[in-house]
Amino acid sequence: MFTSSKQYEQLARREMIKSGFIHLRKLSDTLQGSIWSGIHEVSNNEVVIKVTNKYLHSKSIHFTPENNKIKVHENILKEKGILKYLTNKSSTPRSIVRYMGFYTSKINYYLVMEHGGQGLFEFVVKAHELISRGQITISEWHKICKII
Repeated sequence: MFTSSKQYEQLARREMIKSGFIHLRKLSDTLQGSIWSGIHEVSNNEVVIKVTNKYLHSKSIHFTPENNKIKVHENILKEKGILKYLTNKSSTPRSIVRYMGFYTSKINYYLVMEHGGQGLFEFVVKAHELISRGQITISEWHKICKII
């Protein structure tokens, strides 16, 4: 398949560029691929693209750095369906990112979503800082959690 993860990453980048995305920046690795931010050149929308390897997805597996195979419960096709459903529902809060598209290549699936600003982890860290400084109460934080 590929001799290195760098080679795989370069292929994913080329495929995203070919599909009209520019200013690509890798945000993180996932169990079956990676997450990128970029701009859709035609619409000028900021996006996040989740890239998933088709082979790993089809087997529901992940290979550790030691090359051990482990079972994972990720399913980008279900994720796409849920996100698309929520995007089309008028009652979905704006705090949920919107589905923007989905495409495939010979090797990968690409789930394109609107860029939601900061990630959930960064949001939680910031909220805990505000709680520590007494700028929001824990009960206010609980209300926010119920919304998201």
